[in-house]
Amino acid sequence: MVDELTGLLSRKAFFKKLHETHEGKNKIILLLDIDNFRVINLSYGYAVGDLILKNTGLYIKRGLSKYFSEFFIARTGSNTFGVVILDEVPLVRIEEAFHRYLKKISFKKGSEIISITLSGGVSSGKQNVEDLVAKAEAALFSAKESGKNTLIVNQSSKFADVMKVQEFRRKLIQAIEEGGVTP
Repeated sequence: MVDELTGLLSRKAFFKKLHETHEGKNKIILLLDIDNFRVINLSYGYAVGDLILKNTGLYIKRGLSKYFSEFFIARTGSNTFGVVILDEVPLVRIEEAFHRYLKKISFKKGSEIISITLSGGVSSGKQNVEDLVAKAEAALFSAKESGKNTLIVNQSSKFADVMKVQEFRRKLIQAIEEGGVTP
């Protein structure tokens, strides 16, 4: 199961492989999103946008291979890439790789340089896959919220806040359905 545009793993294959990783083994989840990608598509067209997606995925893979030996990467969303790092490394290595290779990427189109930035979210641990991915997504959301072009590592408090909001939302919907609250 390969993403036809980038040649990387598809979202489905990413989650399948992630679930197949050894239970109890530490995993680092890195989610990277191209900032303001819509502007690229609108400014240069979808064909150029597709080339940037493809080459960004390859660039991420190449950059991370300089730091990590055991990882896999997939296109997990329209302009989002998911990486699972299985090396036993401190999280500061992720930050180092991000700032050195991934924070800003430039592509040449004729005589023009097209630069993109990435925002990232990181989580790590041995807990279940869904929790790790949710924490990485919460960290990515925080990175986007903080102005983009940044990496946020393991925002457990933000994750707890997201979980509280989800629980409140669930209770509110239940109360409305049971007639306890009238909107």
